[in-house]
Amino acid sequence: MSVQSKPLQSFLEREKEKQKKNTYNNRKSGIKAFDTWLQSTEYTVDDVGFEEIEDFATWLTTKKGNNGISDQSANLYIQQVDLFYFRKIKKERVAEADGRRVKESEIFTPVDNAQLNLNLTESERARHTHERDRKGLTVEQMERMIEAGDSFKSQLCLKLLGGTGCRPSGLRDLRVQDVDLETERVKIRSTKTTNSREVPISESVLEYLNLWINHGRRDGCYYAESTDYLIPGEQSEQIGRTYLRDTVDRLAREIGIQEDIYTDGAGRTRKKYNPKSFRVGYISHMKDKVSPKECQYLAGHKDIETTLTYYTEVSDDDLDNIQSKVPEI
Repeated sequence: MSVQSKPLQSFLEREKEKQKKNTYNNRKSGIKAFDTWLQSTEYTVDDVGFEEIEDFATWLTTKKGNNGISDQSANLYIQQVDLFYFRKIKKERVAEADGRRVKESEIFTPVDNAQLNLNLTESERARHTHERDRKGLTVEQMERMIEAGDSFKSQLCLKLLGGTGCRPSGLRDLRVQDVDLETERVKIRSTKTTNSREVPISESVLEYLNLWINHGRRDGCYYAESTDYLIPGEQSEQIGRTYLRDTVDRLAREIGIQEDIYTDGAGRTRKKYNPKSFRVGYISHMKDKVSPKECQYLAGHKDIETTLTYYTEVSDDDLDNIQSKVPEI
């Protein structure tokens, strides 16, 4: 199986030219495992932080193959991922410094702050995996959070997350020209595949977008005139990841549904609900309204197995519906 992520693919191509065969094979094994894990999640290379590296380590030792791989092999794989991020970050820093030398001691990768917990027992790993599970929001919960929003901008962000099923990175990448008010569709630019998709939107989302684009709401943003991003940020042309994460956390707490579900070794807290929870909620809702193939398209999944595996759990309501259809025998 080939590596799908372009940054990872480019890294392996460069390594193949520079490294000996055994070293390159180690690189390839670790990077391919990382790419496989990425494809099973909603993350891109740029989304990964120390928490995601922790999840990758858990996945390596519990999910990969039948029984996971050894801690020694997992460590080797993670070392290759660490090297990828080290070189990626160094390259970015050099570019920012206009080609001037960047001290390697100043470069920190996502692996540096991760608590890998590779020596946990199988039951402890399973517990940690369960505790880290983040849940999708119901439509009613989304509506309550949107109503609690303290600005038009925050409400629009949540409406787009819950009304299109886009990834948080997809929301950040939306341009003004991606919105077609006449056909009532929004073009979602894929951050994980080469394909983009057009998603129908509700009248409520359409109304908000019309006010944002055509009636001056967007004009209040500092970068409105200098960028074509649909929702400019406060300090850059794109809305920030922190803004979305903090907004969801604050509003989920305000309506009384947020929970702290895990604290890592560095004292950082993982929350039950985050921006991705809107996407999970959207897909979980749509799975009952459209065919599996249509749901795959709306989710932007390359493989329908991802849609069926991660977004089609059978709920109590599903069981009640099934029960009503059981034959009277």
